[in-house]
Amino acid sequence: MTRTPVALALAAVLAGCAATDKSPLPPPPDSPQAQKESVCNQALAALIGGAIGAVILEENRTRGAAVGAGLGSIACAIINATTRELKTPAEVEGEYRTAHQGQLPDRPLVAVYDTAYNASGSVRGGEPAKVVSNITLVPGSREPVRDVREVLEVFEDARTDQPMVKAEKTVERPARGGALQNTFEIRLPERLAAGSYPARTTLYVNGQVAGENRGTVRVLERRG
Repeated sequence: MTRTPVALALAAVLAGCAATDKSPLPPPPDSPQAQKESVCNQALAALIGGAIGAVILEENRTRGAAVGAGLGSIACAIINATTRELKTPAEVEGEYRTAHQGQLPDRPLVAVYDTAYNASGSVRGGEPAKVVSNITLVPGSREPVRDVREVLEVFEDARTDQPMVKAEKTVERPARGGALQNTFEIRLPERLAAGSYPARTTLYVNGQVAGENRGTVRVLERRG
């Protein structure tokens, strides 16, 4: 199914509002660095606030409908992405060497890549849904881990390949590997129809696809 230009623009705006950490370990929430990094692109939000407001509504789930300039004021709250370090690169490398006669793989190896698509349980429209990925990267003996990026996509249904929501999280300075946890928080549109929305996370290491997970984001009927 072909998505409308308005829906495509919304996906681009949502991706632009994803927060980006400057290190595998996020700064304290009240620090100046954290406050600076959490600021969304307000100019980008203003563009959609004045031009588009496409979300998937109960009245017409297959096409979406404009909800007006009010979307511009909430666009930056729809998606937030953070990364947390669970194990240092040295710990992961040591565990791998112990289990493999002291050797490392030639190229970076994704030892673990798991994604929970409703990490905080099913949600209703207007509530935040969490998608959490656990990633364990082993550095290669001939090729270190230079960059790590994860892309989250949520689709209207299984028949379309154009996501209605797309967000990206780049882990800067991944320090050769380690165990990481990526969390995407999506605040769903208030009038999003109840149902299961197909979702996909794709992991890129050194610019190459290194893993993919699929699942669904479950949305409940609104109260009242």
